[in-house]
Amino acid sequence: MSNKEKAIEVYKQGIEALEKSDFFYASKKFSEAEILLPQSEWAAKSALMTGYCFYSINFYTEAISNLERFTRTYPASKNLDYAHYLIAMSYYEQILSEEKDIQ
Repeated sequence: MSNKEKAIEVYKQGIEALEKSDFFYASKKFSEAEILLPQSEWAAKSALMTGYCFYSINFYTEAISNLERFTRTYPASKNLDYAHYLIAMSYYEQILSEEKDIQ
């Protein structure tokens, strides 16, 4: 099995975990897929999905960190706007959480 085939298989495992709402495991699979095939279309997709997974389980600091790395590593990605959106939402969700604690 080539690295590309293995990366695609690992990415698919991440998607399956995502569909089961197992976001933490999915994030691990997406990170693994990115490492297997760096600087490829699959790596960029995987990096973005890792950030999305962290956002989905309210790990906002990790989401921001991963998504900012995505924007630096893949500045030509067609999904750059979505990464910026998820970063903004991660900051926004943290503000809402602090307000809830005050009330």
